Amino acid sequence: MDDEVHSIALSTDLEGIVQKQSIISKPFWNKRNKIIVSTCISLILIVIIAVPSALLRKDLSTNTSLQNNNNNNAPHPNREKTIIYNHDMDTSSFPQIKCNQDSHKIIDEIDMSLSVKYQVPFCSTNNIDFPQDTPTTTKGKWYTYVGTGSCLDIRICTARIRLLDKDRCWLGKQDTTTNTNSGCNVIQMESEYGETYHLYVDFEDDNPVNTYGFVFSLACPDCEPTAVGILAPTIAPTISVISNDWKEITNPFYGTNNGDYTGGSLDDHLSNSAVDMNQENIVIVGSENASPKPDLENAGMVQILQLKQDSDRVALTQLGPNLIGDYAEHHFGTSVSISSNSENNIIVAVGSPDFGIENDKGLFQSKIGHVRVFQYIDNTQDWLPFGSDLIGDSPEEEFGFDVSLNGDGSILAVGSRSYQQKKGCVQIYQYNVNIQEWESIGSKIVGDQTDSSDGRSISLDDSGSIVAIGGPHYDDIDSFEVDNGRVRIYEYNSELDSWNLKGNVLIGIADSLFGFSVHLSQNGTRIAIGARWEGSNDKSIVRSGSVRIYQHNVFSGTWDRVGEPIFGDSSLEQLGVSVKLSADGNIVAAGALGSRPAPFLPWNGGNYVSVYQYDETGSVWSPMGKSIQGESGDRLGESLAVSQNEGQVRLVVGAALALDENDIKTGCIRFFEMQSDK
Repeated sequence: MDDEVHSIALSTDLEGIVQKQSIISKPFWNKRNKIIVSTCISLILIVIIAVPSALLRKDLSTNTSLQNNNNNNAPHPNREKTIIYNHDMDTSSFPQIKCNQDSHKIIDEIDMSLSVKYQVPFCSTNNIDFPQDTPTTTKGKWYTYVGTGSCLDIRICTARIRLLDKDRCWLGKQDTTTNTNSGCNVIQMESEYGETYHLYVDFEDDNPVNTYGFVFSLACPDCEPTAVGILAPTIAPTISVISNDWKEITNPFYGTNNGDYTGGSLDDHLSNSAVDMNQENIVIVGSENASPKPDLENAGMVQILQLKQDSDRVALTQLGPNLIGDYAEHHFGTSVSISSNSENNIIVAVGSPDFGIENDKGLFQSKIGHVRVFQYIDNTQDWLPFGSDLIGDSPEEEFGFDVSLNGDGSILAVGSRSYQQKKGCVQIYQYNVNIQEWESIGSKIVGDQTDSSDGRSISLDDSGSIVAIGGPHYDDIDSFEVDNGRVRIYEYNSELDSWNLKGNVLIGIADSLFGFSVHLSQNGTRIAIGARWEGSNDKSIVRSGSVRIYQHNVFSGTWDRVGEPIFGDSSLEQLGVSVKLSADGNIVAAGALGSRPAPFLPWNGGNYVSVYQYDETGSVWSPMGKSIQGESGDRLGESLAVSQNEGQVRLVVGAALALDENDIKTGCIRFFEMQSDK
């Protein structure tokens, strides 16, 4: 997969669709054929939209009156239909259910004659087998429940319920424990916080006596500690249990309003820099599409949070007020960065690539872009400007598309992905304490190829003397290849006031977007690079994505690969849309974006975050726990950050399209932790 070059005909981006339209020849594209093609497209769209909608309505149809069901014995046309689900089935269509703290809440009353049969390939755990008389095909319905850390009390009348884990494996709970007082079946268990459970409700045979339906209810009482196993879950998550898997340590931090894109960015940005975290567990998160005031629509907003240990729990508090954009549609917070090595001197930088301004002739110049830097004042609990605002030089350059601060916040790198016909550039600044202003150091580092987008992703080391620059649309012209992508690493020479190339230029294979994301270790000797479009050599897998890690060889001066590349498992996962290294460079976290059929259609899912730890003895990157899966289409993993302190690894992950507790698409960031043995 490293050596062979491949090209991909599949396009999920708008540019690809536009290019393909140009293939239609002029003689063909006459008025008559336009009408025919337009009619065909309309019919196809009707089928695409109408059929899934009809199926969804049919699957979710309910009847709130069981008495009506008793009087309705007429056969239903769907009564004998069978849907076969396997373990790759999409669980996003399952209704998500919640429960009250103290009392039972009726979840569903369903006319089973309106439901369909499911051939359910249940698996089992702990060598627990299903009873021999369990039918393989039954009439029923699926639900999803996400654990809150409470006990779970499920009651079902006139039917049977099975409780399964997120992989649809039976948990071995007693399915039909009869409560003699109610005459209904009961399941009682302790739910783990953030764990996904699936419930399958059906009748015990294919021709039950009571065909009219069932009543299904839940309650979530507090649990008492158990004598066996780990500590009993509580309503709020704790971090007292050491595990070899990722645990969500506090509730998600949601955006404020629908469409804020908290923890991510708009489709035309697809920035992977909306979240950052320092070694003190202080987190900065951008909501680039937020409208903080009525006259500041889509101005953008940034919030700074701190994770602190509070007894046996983790508390999440906000530092200072919200930082908001000054003008509508400027998307303040597209990129963010935080100084990494101090709790007492916190510096943050925020980019607004869509910032526009009038020139001295009164002409509006769009997307010049600008960057603002702030310092936290502890005694007033406020954020004050740290130097003047930095503004781009020319229209449409998108100055501030990415930003990166060094360890103490005294050096700032700013990327402009569209500078000079999208060649892109990076400018580095140093804070002058005497005049309290930012001054450029060295010349701009400008891309040398149109449309290469150098500066789309950038990263400074802790000292601020080494900078990595990704240009994901760089073409390897000598090999007649496009969208290879490249990464260049520069080191600052203070005597000459210049940035000099450090080692060799790293170039990806064709159609891989190598350099879409980059991140340096603290000392700048190791770099992680994402190539979100890379696939397999034989083209059987397309755009699964990859991550490669390189180490600077002090003897040869070159960047040598560390371990084998890390690849996505399936087509269109786009692993490498974001990458972050731990301070020592031995842990790498990578996000997979997932896919969608076309730019105007929703995201399908398939998004996740995977974390790997380097094993020097075997020179391999080994997975740290299971991948963290996003909800369907929430774009979890588009941005992320990682920190490591004394064996404790923490991970912050953005999900730009996540639904909040009221099913509003605000976006969010989520917090995870694992204990590392290194």
